[in-house]
Amino acid sequence: MKGLGVRPGISDVCAIYDGKFYALELKALDGRPSEAQQEFIDQVNRAGGFAGIAYGLDKAIAVLETWGLLRGAVA
Repeated sequence: MKGLGVRPGISDVCAIYDGKFYALELKALDGRPSEAQQEFIDQVNRAGGFAGIAYGLDKAIAVLETWGLLRGAVA
């Protein structure tokens, strides 16, 4: 993505919903964010957006549900 002009550290999932910006960095259970990734997350949060790191698929889904960007299966 760098060749396309994307800045280093941008989160894996970025969304704008209802006028708010969301960014979620996806990591394996034993993964660690790079310095650039952590700085991007910090910048988003300081600017009033919502950003974080999810370790594993279950946590990623839970964060997206908490933010109201994803809805679990309806019975």
